[in-house]
Amino acid sequence: MRLNKMEIRWLKLFCIIVEKRGVTNAQNATGLSQPVLSHYLSRLEDSLGVVLCERGRGGFALTSEGEVVYQEAKAVIATLEDFANRLAAIKQQLIGTVKIGCLDNTVTHPSNVVSHSIRTLYQKSADAKVILTIGDYDPLMEKLMNGSIDIMLSILPDDVLSDVFFQPVFIEQSYFYTIAENANRIQQEWRSGTLDPDMLLIGGHALNEISKQLGPIAQKGLQHVAWHLESSLLLLLAGTHIGYLPDHYAAAWVEQGKLVAIAPDELNLTNIFYLIRNARQRLSPVAEALWNNIVEAGKSSLASLK
Repeated sequence: MRLNKMEIRWLKLFCIIVEKRGVTNAQNATGLSQPVLSHYLSRLEDSLGVVLCERGRGGFALTSEGEVVYQEAKAVIATLEDFANRLAAIKQQLIGTVKIGCLDNTVTHPSNVVSHSIRTLYQKSADAKVILTIGDYDPLMEKLMNGSIDIMLSILPDDVLSDVFFQPVFIEQSYFYTIAENANRIQQEWRSGTLDPDMLLIGGHALNEISKQLGPIAQKGLQHVAWHLESSLLLLLAGTHIGYLPDHYAAAWVEQGKLVAIAPDELNLTNIFYLIRNARQRLSPVAEALWNNIVEAGKSSLASLK
């Protein structure tokens, strides 16, 4: 016969009754009253089709069938408990693959949260594996929503989807750069409102704030969009374009005297990178571990916002 959940519970109560030598003595151990225990015991006997014990003035005693059922019930319960313990252990183990998608060129950020977090995960478990995808916001979000990746690390646009969960991780400062030999001219043209829109590179994630800082010229420059930071940097170094870059990404060229930030006190962006996941899907233990590692790694950067 097949046992359902209720019958398994009755068997567990039956074993306690046997070990406590009667229904009355089993009340404290089970937290159930004598009438309830007696009812469950009768239900179990009806279900199994045997009399399990003699109960009455002569005291509690197992029948021969009851003794067999008791021994078998102990074995079944021990097996179930062992399985439950093994299952709990499996849930705590970091086994399997986690797929994460990130925006490009975060590697130069001082926090370097992705590399640190992956290393921490691999140190915790030899059975964990990370697959890293680098891309733009829209294709990464599509992958997240169709389950191709588990986690996404990105700046968020103003129209973020409602069915995602996101958590801030670290901040990134960006400034408005040009090559050094053009710096004085570009600064004068920005002050006078005569910047050439054909030189302007506009990224999509902070369009509203860029428009506030640069004014009407930002809208005229929308036709010149560089979606990747490397393409922006190449165009800026060519001296043909001007635009915003993260300070950590531009730092090497600033130190070499090749790039200069124009009016850094006025033309600057503070972007927040978020961890993002599909709110309708539960993270696996290994994905959740990587998520927590990244949040922990980014705490020092995020603290500067407070």
